[in-house]
Amino acid sequence: MRLVKAVVVFAVCAAAAKQFPAVSQVLVKALLIGAAILLIRLEGGKLSEYGFVRPVHARWWKILAPGLLIGALSSFGALAFGFDGMRKIIGAYPLWQLLLAVFFWSSLSEEIFCRGWFQRESIPQSAALFGLMHTSLFFSGVDTPSVLWIVLSTTALGYSCALVRAEYGSWIPAFVRHAAFNFGGPIGGIVYTIGYRLITGHLPAISS
Repeated sequence: MRLVKAVVVFAVCAAAAKQFPAVSQVLVKALLIGAAILLIRLEGGKLSEYGFVRPVHARWWKILAPGLLIGALSSFGALAFGFDGMRKIIGAYPLWQLLLAVFFWSSLSEEIFCRGWFQRESIPQSAALFGLMHTSLFFSGVDTPSVLWIVLSTTALGYSCALVRAEYGSWIPAFVRHAAFNFGGPIGGIVYTIGYRLITGHLPAISS
């Protein structure tokens, strides 16, 4: 039931944000944070019980590395299989917006919602929620194969973030791992491009 509640809350936040197209991507993330804090208060819990604590003896490279790897593999696989449905969406952002809105703000809000409020004990459900949230891309004009690949990738990331959340009792390492995933994406793209160039003698075609 908690998973169903979380999906419904996300859907409501997304629907509300779409009423303001110019700021919908920023607004939906703000609504997720607000919903997480509200739900924590309604459940009568303390913020510290939901991972709002500073991690102790964190090994940051160990936290970062899996995120970078999953992000690189996700990007590499998408390029190798021709899943380029996210290209137009990502390409619409100026670099500064990409860094702030996607790499930072999305990672922060989604981890507060998924690994803060939602995750109490169930690591698989925490991963499933994160993957399900990205099925919203079906309604953003992204083609089905690309969405399915993204859902698979984000579920894997969600599981990895849930593990580190459980290990440290804090959502902060999960946020760092999530942000690393986003930075790993361009790394995977660079590796793919170099490999393609070495094998074929020319650069991969960029679809319009």
